[in-house]
Amino acid sequence: MPTNAAHSMNEYKECLDIIINIKSKYDQSHNIILCGDLNRSLIPTRNNKYDISLKRYTSNNGLKPTQDIQSKPTYFHTDGKATSQIDFILSKNDILLSTNIYSQDPVNTSTHVPVKTCTNLYLEIKKNSKYKTNTVAYKLIWEEMDKDIYINEIEKHLQYLPSNETTSDDKLKCVMGILHKATKLAVPSRIFKLN
Repeated sequence: MPTNAAHSMNEYKECLDIIINIKSKYDQSHNIILCGDLNRSLIPTRNNKYDISLKRYTSNNGLKPTQDIQSKPTYFHTDGKATSQIDFILSKNDILLSTNIYSQDPVNTSTHVPVKTCTNLYLEIKKNSKYKTNTVAYKLIWEEMDKDIYINEIEKHLQYLPSNETTSDDKLKCVMGILHKATKLAVPSRIFKLN
């Protein structure tokens, strides 16, 4: 959103109009959450013309933060002196449960701190068949096999081979499993193909 620079009030109102149009388009069919750096404050003690425009907009559209929002700053000016709370997560419905404003951290090089909210919404995850999961094919390098490990691993597990009461298919599955384990331990591999 535009800043407090000269002539930015018109730009700010234009941005709010765009957000209002998007909100009105989806308001009936979706839960709307507005979040980000709004470059204005909703803190009651702040009443410059820029802050008043945001307060009026949020009030007219029923957008509000959670009740537990702290009055901690979300923005720290590079001069190290000025701070403000200009980053918000707002919603019309009571879908926001709580909001947390993180403290400044030396690892965070941004002038803003993260703001996190919890909602009472659950999203259904659909598996889309258009997207394939990446698979990796490996080539075994049999020439570099450690024969001692391979033989020891097979001998160690052969003693647990099922008794005579099991079918030959079950025994074959068991032997195949033993061979796979031994191969994984004793035979190096390299990536052959990425899908």
